[in-house]
Amino acid sequence: MSTASRRLRSVIEEHPAALLLGYMAFSVVLWTAQCSLLQNILSLDALEAIAWGGEFSWGHSKHPPLSGWAAEFFSRLSGRADWGSYLGCQLMLAIGVWFVYLTIRLFADRWSSATSAALLYCLFYYLPSWMKFSTYFVEIAVVPIAGCCFFHALEGKKRRLLWWLLFGAVCGLGVLNKYSFTLQIVGFALVFFALPEYRRSFFSPGPYLAFAVFCAVLAPHLRWLVANDFCCLGHIGERMHEERQWYDTFNLLALILYPFFSSAAALCIARFPGWRSAERKPVDRALLIRTLLPTLVPSVVYLVLDVTGNSVIMMWFCTTASWTGAAVVAAFPWRITPAVWRRVFVLLLILTAAVFVGTTLDLLLRSGRRLHLRPEAIVEPSLEFWHRRRSDPVPAVCGGLWYAGVIKNYSAERPPICGPGDPVRLRQLRPLIDRRGALLIGDKEELDEILSAFGCRAVRRKIRASYRSLWGRRRSESFLVGYLPPLAERRIPPAGEKRER
Repeated sequence: MSTASRRLRSVIEEHPAALLLGYMAFSVVLWTAQCSLLQNILSLDALEAIAWGGEFSWGHSKHPPLSGWAAEFFSRLSGRADWGSYLGCQLMLAIGVWFVYLTIRLFADRWSSATSAALLYCLFYYLPSWMKFSTYFVEIAVVPIAGCCFFHALEGKKRRLLWWLLFGAVCGLGVLNKYSFTLQIVGFALVFFALPEYRRSFFSPGPYLAFAVFCAVLAPHLRWLVANDFCCLGHIGERMHEERQWYDTFNLLALILYPFFSSAAALCIARFPGWRSAERKPVDRALLIRTLLPTLVPSVVYLVLDVTGNSVIMMWFCTTASWTGAAVVAAFPWRITPAVWRRVFVLLLILTAAVFVGTTLDLLLRSGRRLHLRPEAIVEPSLEFWHRRRSDPVPAVCGGLWYAGVIKNYSAERPPICGPGDPVRLRQLRPLIDRRGALLIGDKEELDEILSAFGCRAVRRKIRASYRSLWGRRRSESFLVGYLPPLAERRIPPAGEKRER
């Protein structure tokens, strides 16, 4: 082995935290650049989040407000360029991985801690090339931050009261992002009461101060919920009652087990060379309890919901994977040596290269509507349709949320938007629409639903837009635009007359 090879090997083995940070920075740049260069338009989730965040309210019809605020922050940071959304997504992933490392470092050596965190990048949740900013990625960051605060409050040598206060604040932010974060809190509570050394803190002021801070963070959103008829909870009910397939339960079981098997497979491959002479170790039961409970509590709840006939969204499971790498390390029968860490790191680099090549070819060869359609193909004909009838800027856009979000995000006018089935936003925008009218956009069903809320008819026009990836086949997309006039100009159709023209 050459001197340079030995030196590189020594650097990898002796500085796991630095190597992990270096890979995280590389990953952020790599995937942000890939998405920015090979995709032309943001996804529905990203456009929705940016639109909601720009309202700066304490909630909206689907989710609590935190993910929208974060999306608006990264959008403004980038000057409304798409790369801000991609950067925000990758930073959330990196923050989550780093806080997993900081948490496990309380219980294990630096190689085991770095391996626990690096194994997360072996999951497809953490190697995205197409996902854009959404509530899931904010939760991927918030869950490990909350865990870090929780375990520092119980295990740390100093500033325990400060860690309790931070834990309450982060848990409040977690619920402000997604209500499902309460399942993570239940997992932490089970850890707290399962371990005798933790239960002693029940009589200290820390947990009660954390709860007070938690309530204070949530109070404005709770007031908003009461004022808006708990609309977010209604959306959860609608999603859970969507049509499900007979095989969904098997998919959910696979999603629960997948992170554990992927991490275990990577560790076994890294341990295979010289495994006969490898140093064995007992299962770290304490670490296993601390990592399994926060992971399994949400997973079991989702599985029970599915078995009882409710629809469960597959992406819900991406936020339960944070501690799976640490759980596998705790249960692994061999000691995590510097050599094992080095092999895990090399495997991670190989996997990253393979995923990058595969996803790059996919983006270059396969034309996708919500990947390669250029925003101006929607914005320009829609605004031209409006300005044929009105000289003033578009006051509001109603209809399909993806199309409306494109108008809001990519036009200079940036009008507020409202989707069908959103009574809260419609109630907020109705005085403006009655006074100045609105641009309608989307498919026929979406426009009909909006028009039924106003009880009138609208002039419509069909627009066709083409798109293609760099090396892919050209495809086309059709959508409708419509003009909803102000209240004073509306014609209410007589009974039996069609409202469409």
